[in-house]
Amino acid sequence: CKISVNSDFESGHRMGCLAINLMNRLEAKEFIPRVYTSVYAWINIWKEPFQAGLGKCLEGYDAGALSGDTECAVYCLFQYASCALYNCGENLGTLEISVRLYTRRAIQYHQILPAKFLVTLHDLILRLVDSKESSYSLFFDSQEEALYQEGLESDISMCRYILLKRKFHAFFNGDMDAAAQFLEMSSGYPTGPNGRSSHLTLGVVLDGLIAFYFARKHQENEIRWRNIGEDVIDLARQWATSSNWNFANKLYLLEAEYFFLENDETRALAKYEQSIKAARDHRFIHEEGLASERAARFHLHYGRNKEALACLSQTKKCYKSWGAHGLVNYI
Repeated sequence: CKISVNSDFESGHRMGCLAINLMNRLEAKEFIPRVYTSVYAWINIWKEPFQAGLGKCLEGYDAGALSGDTECAVYCLFQYASCALYNCGENLGTLEISVRLYTRRAIQYHQILPAKFLVTLHDLILRLVDSKESSYSLFFDSQEEALYQEGLESDISMCRYILLKRKFHAFFNGDMDAAAQFLEMSSGYPTGPNGRSSHLTLGVVLDGLIAFYFARKHQENEIRWRNIGEDVIDLARQWATSSNWNFANKLYLLEAEYFFLENDETRALAKYEQSIKAARDHRFIHEEGLASERAARFHLHYGRNKEALACLSQTKKCYKSWGAHGLVNYI
């Protein structure tokens, strides 16, 4: 894990494969949940498709439930659900049912911290599908802010995850001021250069998109926002070199927003189209919708209403397929 955090993705991937091979040769099945949650959630994401690790996380849960390692078993469920939502864009209706069940299991196993992570994830899914339920009330008879304040005192990773959820929801619903506020708040909880876990990579990409949005306002803090956006592009370029499948569409979208800032219409449009195509080819339906929506805003800026409407229609189609009825209504 430490090698991958330090951006030596090749060595990290090689060591991860070695760990799995040694575990299999020794028939040390009791280590499956611990090894799988590390390798498939933190290491292999830099070399292999996000989708490739989902089944392995569920295998890790099954192994942990059988061996009695309930802590790592539940974290395998959390890593599965988090990657399925943030990175893979799995169908939200199906995922809502699964995460509801996973949260109950975590509580039954008395794994309260991962249960709180799962509740935060489940609550976001409920918001996206336009449900009026509150996962916090359902499972803990509490509210999100109470969990956030508790995290300030005991585990800042809880705060970081709640802020990611808030930033994601605000951004996808077009509340850019709130998204920027959550970006600023999350900067107080650094995660290192690569964020390690798969869901945090999307958080970094959102930071870049938020930054370019505010840089285009050409206010007194334009240089600061531009620098944030350009730093994220540099990271995304490094990530895409390691895993084109996982990160190419994100890099193209960031570059499109950069060229939009530079008023380079030709290159911006080409990058938006590349981002949409890469997301579609790599089965990231939620990110195809996001890229189409950003392209619509680009066309609207230049008065191309017909092209903007076509992009928004595609966005609605993607979000409907994803199951994000709340976002469909917003669009």
